[in-house]
Amino acid sequence: RTRRLRVSHAFHSAHMDGMLDEFLAVAKSLTFHRPTVPVVSNVTGKIATAEEITDPEYWVRQVRGAVRFADVVTTLAAEGATTFVELGPDGTLTGL
Repeated sequence: RTRRLRVSHAFHSAHMDGMLDEFLAVAKSLTFHRPTVPVVSNVTGKIATAEEITDPEYWVRQVRGAVRFADVVTTLAAEGATTFVELGPDGTLTGL
């Protein structure tokens, strides 16, 4: 079963390239803090370091790069997670 997503941009694709410089400029204007809970990165599929997650360039890679969903789930399971909740407007990833 498939259906077309109602979005204005093709996220994580070359269609995002035109906004990356502006996105980086905005990200550089923000103040980042170390996470207080572990964050599994969709960019690497592993637990992100504080240095990664507080680097504006990381967020540019997150916008443009492929989502490593299977790697994230594998990492979470290896860390002992047994329940997964998808937060968002639709259960797009839950079926995976």
